Amino acid sequence: EVHGILDDVIRTGKTAELHEIPITLGSSLRFFNLTYSARRDLEGQINGVMILGTEVTGEVQAREKIKRSEAELATKTAQLETIIEQMPMAVVFADAKGKLVFANKQVEKVWRHGFIPSETIEEYREYIGFHPDGRRFEGKDWPIARALLTGEVVVNEDIDVLRGDDTRGIIRISAAPVKNSAGEIIGGVVVSEDVTEQKRFELDLKQAKEEAERANELKSAFLANMSHEIRTPLGAMIGFADLLRDPGLAPGERDNYTEILARNGESLSVIINDILDLSKVEAGQLTLEFSETSPSEIAEDVVSLLRVKAKEKDLAFDFHCEDDVPKQIVSDSIRIRQVLLNIVANAIKFTQYGSVKVRCYGCKNDEGRRSVCFEVADTGIGIPFTQKDKIFEMFVQADGSMTRRFGGTGLGLALSKRLALALGGDIRITETEPGKGSTFLITVEDQPEKKNSTHGPERTKKDAVEVKPNALEGLSVLVVDDSPDNRQLIWHYLSKQGAFVETAENGLIGYRQAIAGNYDIVLMDIQMPEMDGYTATHKLRAAGFRKPILALTAHAMTDVRQKCLNVGCTGHLPKPIDRQMLISTILEYVNH
Repeated sequence: EVHGILDDVIRTGKTAELHEIPITLGSSLRFFNLTYSARRDLEGQINGVMILGTEVTGEVQAREKIKRSEAELATKTAQLETIIEQMPMAVVFADAKGKLVFANKQVEKVWRHGFIPSETIEEYREYIGFHPDGRRFEGKDWPIARALLTGEVVVNEDIDVLRGDDTRGIIRISAAPVKNSAGEIIGGVVVSEDVTEQKRFELDLKQAKEEAERANELKSAFLANMSHEIRTPLGAMIGFADLLRDPGLAPGERDNYTEILARNGESLSVIINDILDLSKVEAGQLTLEFSETSPSEIAEDVVSLLRVKAKEKDLAFDFHCEDDVPKQIVSDSIRIRQVLLNIVANAIKFTQYGSVKVRCYGCKNDEGRRSVCFEVADTGIGIPFTQKDKIFEMFVQADGSMTRRFGGTGLGLALSKRLALALGGDIRITETEPGKGSTFLITVEDQPEKKNSTHGPERTKKDAVEVKPNALEGLSVLVVDDSPDNRQLIWHYLSKQGAFVETAENGLIGYRQAIAGNYDIVLMDIQMPEMDGYTATHKLRAAGFRKPILALTAHAMTDVRQKCLNVGCTGHLPKPIDRQMLISTILEYVNH
């Protein structure tokens, strides 16, 4: 090759240049730039060639090193971009002016649901503090703006934003400036993630904790109050029962003490019934018994029952039933009466002066179904606006001092609210003002589709009729009960009315006595050792016993009553036993 170049230069006189020619000198490879130029004599004739060699090994090696570095950088950049693309967080790079130069695909998920990344990058700049043309920042408070303007490093800052899909969210942002070797800011990086669900979970957890703490506080206050409410009548009962043991007690005092004993016993029974009813509602075990009932009769009965209490406080007590009240609706009459009795009794209880008015009228619920409204208005103490909704919560009274002033367990309104809801209605406060009174509105829905054919509903004192002396003369009665005190009490009730009474201490003995004896009726307790009342009744019916069997049980729930009827009981009476109700029920079943 060199000889050819020499020939060309001698023949033509043209200079030839060769660049970065590799030449091995000894054991090393070196690079030279070679220049071939013609030499001439005095007449201008070419008489030789001059070769100039310039070594450029360093330049060649430097350039190759740069190429290798660029290739390595490209590989690492590609790897970094792949890693960034796979990150669960949105990553954005910007130049010194805040102009967006790179964003991974997570930007679309975190900020702009429903848009592809390329559109997101262009449209989203303003959301994270960039302006599309890089002229200015959108909000100097944004983390990227602070990083680029001041060099601040922002870590995990939560920002409430309106995202591109018109949903509100909470985005957690970290931002940092990127600097060159001279310490100048040449760009910035932003890392963000959607923490909306996480924050919502944290908030829910915090609220749940606060609610649990509040519930514990309420329960503690409730238990303290309940202890007081139970111990008060219980203490009176124990105390006056002890006084009755005095043989020298005057007849007038004995009658007074007996009346106090009975009154406190009834108060204690009301408290316990409220606790049990609310427990059944909360556990979803409350069974309602839907049948045709008269709303106006229920209201009249409640007003009649409470008129004496209103008169004792010298309150005007008015009742009005509108013409549009349905004569009959299908609902649970016992629960309607319980709710109305509670609300009206509360109105009288918390009213010192003025009046209590009860109004009954026909209405429709939000779905347009026929309903009945009971409006109870009073001129009592009223309820603070902030407590309007809380008074229907369990264990809550509008003011803790109310318990000390007026007594009560704090369960009445909570129970009434839940019963009203179970009846397809509700209870709400329509008007109230502290010191001027309140108006409660109770609604009950007509539910004919739930009408059932259950026989033998729970009997109440209202069902009792007057009985003549010795009304049970000639009747033979078997009392089966594991409690000696109950057996003695019932024996006393029936013997005073002329009945012949025998007793048995459990279901097995009662079964044998009933089969062997000739009784007109059997009074059967349900929960007993050896053999319970269900089993004893079932065996008696299976053995051909056809006389009436009246169940007596402290489990005064509809499902228990129904189970009693299913195994063959003729009827059911709840404990504690009302004497007049017991006698009239026995007469009813024996005379059938």
